Amino acid sequence: MPLDGTIPFHYTFSAKLGGKGVMASARVQVRTEIEAIRQGLRCSNLEAVFATIHLVLSQGIFLTNYILDLGGSNLVCGIVEALPYTVQFTYFASPLLVRRMRKRKPVVVFFAVAHRASWISLVALLFVDWPSTVKQTLMVLNLLLANACAVIAGNAWFSWMTDLVPPSIRGSYYGRRNVYLGMTSMITLFVGSQILTAFREVGWGNWGYTLCFSIAILSAFYAGYLLNRQYEPPISEVPVMTPRMALGALRETPLLRDFIGFFTIWQFGMECRRRFSACRWCGCWACRRP
Repeated sequence: MPLDGTIPFHYTFSAKLGGKGVMASARVQVRTEIEAIRQGLRCSNLEAVFATIHLVLSQGIFLTNYILDLGGSNLVCGIVEALPYTVQFTYFASPLLVRRMRKRKPVVVFFAVAHRASWISLVALLFVDWPSTVKQTLMVLNLLLANACAVIAGNAWFSWMTDLVPPSIRGSYYGRRNVYLGMTSMITLFVGSQILTAFREVGWGNWGYTLCFSIAILSAFYAGYLLNRQYEPPISEVPVMTPRMALGALRETPLLRDFIGFFTIWQFGMECRRRFSACRWCGCWACRRP
């Protein structure tokens, strides 16, 4: 019974129809839950498309060229690309916030929007007459906070989607979702790179970055709006795991420990090659400055 004293619909319906009413109200509630999940899955797919537009236009060749045009060196590019891994410890803030608020949606929406809106500051740095070292320092600090927000939002988002997507359709759902995101990534990368190249060739590189980043920011805000509309299932009680318990689990499962060690070394090697090769290619003839 609600605290305001009102009587919900399914109570009045049950009182009129007796036992049959209870069964009918249960069916209504189940049907309502299924519709909410279906709507949430559709909303999540659409949100992912706009979030991917932001991701493509704010990372990769766009961000690397932006750093180089600010006067940054290959070392600065490496530092920026290492920031997502530097702030991984902020994962622990996400479950603490979710436990306190008893909801994941506010955590995801706030930190996801904060992360994506941080590119407004990067656009502003293009039009201020400050020393290059000051711009680069502010850029690194801005991206450090942005990546911390992304880590916190991502952790809560995974928990949210685990409860939202039914296990029976999880494989097919994420399969279709990845197809949508792959197509979105290809189209966005092609169009965005053409826009940036066209502006740089006529000496308007700053306006090319402004246009690409503005599209990314607008897409991010709409993605945040869709996240806020997305259905969140009731959160279940999660047992508390201390660091000692986590380390104990690693000691008791040697296969998991070996997998983590292998993945760490493999990821380190791949990222060292990928991040600095991006700097090399952005300095080649295809991405040269005008």
